Amino acid sequence: MSNFERIGPRNRVENIEADEVKIIEDFCTAVQEMPARQQLEAIRDFLRNNLLNAMKPGAKIPPEVISRVWDQKTLKAVSTILSDRYGVCLDWHVVGQVLLNKLGIETRFQVGAVEGGPKHTYLDVKIDGMWEIFDPFAEQYLEDSGQKGTLFQPDYYLNSNAYLT
Repeated sequence: MSNFERIGPRNRVENIEADEVKIIEDFCTAVQEMPARQQLEAIRDFLRNNLLNAMKPGAKIPPEVISRVWDQKTLKAVSTILSDRYGVCLDWHVVGQVLLNKLGIETRFQVGAVEGGPKHTYLDVKIDGMWEIFDPFAEQYLEDSGQKGTLFQPDYYLNSNAYLT
């Protein structure tokens, strides 16, 4: 059985179809007994190990994948994102939300924007009763472009529950 073979029902999340995928099911089984904070770190590692930043300077996205990566309007499945390996923030954060939801961690999918800039997705996660920003794509993007930090410009996150509560 392929790691990306569908093994169960699907749910639609925005423009991504959250089909059940063996690698996700296996991951959730492996980390289900960890405390929530450790699960969050394990999800960050899962995303970094299974997805590549499509916006990385010099990224060599295969021709058969490139149109799917940049198409953010056509419905695609989580299994497709994982098998393509490349993704932008939307892809990373939908896969992250699927993992978090399967583990019972409350999430809110967020979209932020800066004046004159592109929109950016991220997740708000509730850990130990407090909302915090979870943005593994930003971390990877900043690292890939030689910058330090874990978040983009603060204006992207103004609608975060971490700031509103």
